[in-house]
Amino acid sequence: MQFTDWLDFCARRERKSTQEWSVATPYAQLKCCFVAGRERAERWTRGEEPNPAPAVRYPLPGGGTVLVSGRTRERAAEPLFARDNDMTSLGDIILQCLLQAPVDARRGLAESVLVTGGTAALPGVKARIAQELRALATLPPYAESIHVRHFRFRTAPAHDNYVAWLGGALVGAGEALAARALPRDQFARQRRLRDWVNLLDNTPSDHPHRRDFDANPL
Repeated sequence: MQFTDWLDFCARRERKSTQEWSVATPYAQLKCCFVAGRERAERWTRGEEPNPAPAVRYPLPGGGTVLVSGRTRERAAEPLFARDNDMTSLGDIILQCLLQAPVDARRGLAESVLVTGGTAALPGVKARIAQELRALATLPPYAESIHVRHFRFRTAPAHDNYVAWLGGALVGAGEALAARALPRDQFARQRRLRDWVNLLDNTPSDHPHRRDFDANPL
């Protein structure tokens, strides 16, 4: 479930006007909502509802206001951290990426976490991710394989909302793009693009095992 979908669900549960909330959602999600700490979130999960945050009345672009309850403000981001049998919570996904990395690279990667995107601008989200990582790293299946307990977050060189596009903008503005560009007629024949993580594209032709990477060796 996406963040905005969860906000819509919260609004329907509180009997808010669907039309009113659909207008306010893109603005209210970053202006009104925040991410609570792991301990407080666990209290909500156990049914020990703590005192909710204050409600906020947010002005709509076309006039009027919408009331965002404290519960909605605090619980809106919880689907990002909800664990299930598929282990698709945000913390699980990061730790699974570490498991797929070489053992000697895991510590360095754990100390270079970069959070980007619109949701990264939510107050408290990075602190909550750090809490989740530290807690999950001590549980199966990670405790016996990752052996990493310290996580460090890097500060992006631009706003969290658009830093993910910064690298692409730099590549597109430089001369490297021309060297990596692929003519349309060549793509029509091969139906594949070069990928920097693909050994087929990054192994020199004179490498002794280069032939093993070819799908159709000559």
